[in-house]
Amino acid sequence: MVTGTVTGAGAPGTGPAAGTRTGPQAPPVDGELLSCYGSALAAYLDATGRDWLSALGSSCPLDLRTEADGVHAFRHLPAGLRAARGPLPLVRRGAADADGALAGIAAEYAASGAVVVVGDAHNLPWLTAHQQRHAPHWFVVDGYGDGRWHVRDDFRAADDLGDQSAWSGWTDGDGLRAWSRRVPELTLPFLLQERHAFGDEDDADLYAGHQWFAVRGPADAPPGPDPRPQSWLRAADALHALAGHFERLGGHEDGYVQADEIWTAARQRALHLRYATWQGRTGAAPDAAAVERLTALAADWARLPMMIRFARLSLRRPGPARTGPLVAALHELAAAESAAPAPLAADGRDT
Repeated sequence: MVTGTVTGAGAPGTGPAAGTRTGPQAPPVDGELLSCYGSALAAYLDATGRDWLSALGSSCPLDLRTEADGVHAFRHLPAGLRAARGPLPLVRRGAADADGALAGIAAEYAASGAVVVVGDAHNLPWLTAHQQRHAPHWFVVDGYGDGRWHVRDDFRAADDLGDQSAWSGWTDGDGLRAWSRRVPELTLPFLLQERHAFGDEDDADLYAGHQWFAVRGPADAPPGPDPRPQSWLRAADALHALAGHFERLGGHEDGYVQADEIWTAARQRALHLRYATWQGRTGAAPDAAAVERLTALAADWARLPMMIRFARLSLRRPGPARTGPLVAALHELAAAESAAPAPLAADGRDT
């Protein structure tokens, strides 16, 4: 149970840190287009005065790698986020206890003005999953004053637990200590999400009891090259593999343990479309036909989560699981992905 206090955004304190923005100002962070990981990274970029939309929406990869029977690693965000010249030169830090975590978060906030913190949805009282289920969830600390911390979470979604709204507010040190505790069991799907959240591969401090991210220092090496690049399936090949997954395992509940990954991929397509149309508003207009194709593709992706839900619900009814429409849709989407325009570069040109 969280012992710290939680109050609204009007509570006393210094407020979110302000960064120096360069170039056209990005639109407000839209948590409906991002996973909880992406929402935290977008809020962090926004809080530190940088263009979150270009950093996170400039491409929409879907990379998939088989890790165990029925379990896969996924990569959704643009490559190079944490590279030497990337927009998010962050490294995971860990502490065994809550006091160490609070000290580390405080030091990083003092140095950078914002901190991405790794929590457990079960412990976060603004989430619909609070006291309901465990799942990794990232949020941002972006203010401090009068012994209290300002927390920002732009993530928005709807699931079986209800409608999740964006939230910001204040808590004391005890609250932040409790909120920085990771999930008690780092299952393989959770481990893979955390390991590949930035689109690279990093196991540093993944098992620490409390975790946050700090700007990389001189002693921290940037992420190394992909240790198994040939093991990843991409784009259309990844979709065909997912179709095969549901053909084999769609009749079992375990076959849907990573269904949220497809939901995340659909959001990333919508985010890339937002990026493409925003580029047009800032003077670097992409080709209109390319935007039309991206719009159609995003709509096809948006239908997948509902099809997965339908297939999963069919397990509760007599007869075989109704996975045929989902499998067919994944194969059709693979064909559409093969014909899709290339992702757009940061200046709106095709890459």
